[in-house]
Amino acid sequence: MIQQSGVVPIHFQNAKPLFLVINNRNKTRWIVPKGVVESGHTPAESALKEAMEEAGVTGEILLQSLGDYEYRKWDDVLDVELFILFVAKIHENWEEQNFRERRWINWEEFLEIVDERIPRSILERIPQLLHLTNDLNKKEKNT
Repeated sequence: MIQQSGVVPIHFQNAKPLFLVINNRNKTRWIVPKGVVESGHTPAESALKEAMEEAGVTGEILLQSLGDYEYRKWDDVLDVELFILFVAKIHENWEEQNFRERRWINWEEFLEIVDERIPRSILERIPQLLHLTNDLNKKEKNT
């Protein structure tokens, strides 16, 4: 089994969350940035690195994992741990920009087009975590 990690990049515009998807190398699916967890790195650190390489975004990872799922690739089973990335910077240039498109979309469209291998049960945790995070941010601003 190969361990991977990935992120669901989120950027707030007018207090509404937008979700970033990128196309896979074959341009047949919309996916989230993910890759093999590199030796000496935590899953969160590797996921942050993949976000920059594949999508050209950096920010802060919510360390509470959304969960993990498995799929088959390279004649093996890949186990992916998924995190939320609060995007702080959208870079104009990034490593894989020549063969990946990136697209900011709303929640409904995200659920509609993102890679079907990610279980719905994992994706459905996102609004709950965002709500908790927004509540915490409001409390911090009021103090």
